[in-house]
Amino acid sequence: MISVAATIRTLASPHALSALAGRLRRFENFPGHDGTLVMVPGVGRVLLRESPAELVLALVLDDDRALQRVSPLILDELEGAAVGPYGDTFSIRWDRATHVPAALR
Repeated sequence: MISVAATIRTLASPHALSALAGRLRRFENFPGHDGTLVMVPGVGRVLLRESPAELVLALVLDDDRALQRVSPLILDELEGAAVGPYGDTFSIRWDRATHVPAALR
């Protein structure tokens, strides 16, 4: 099992992050004190943490192959929330997390 985090920042309007968060919330979701747990089809449980400057999506996956499988699904969500190409609207950084958030245990 690996714990990864995708940190997403806007390169355009600050409203783009709100649009992305709203897009993700269209899936079944459960607000909590650590963030919002979202059940993203094809991805699984994703912990969504919001701040004015960025969104952090935390995931726990079986292995690197699973990350290669789900990262295009996350990019599709970015593209759906972007005005124009998502690369002009968002930057995304994938990192290995040092711990698993409590909501994903």
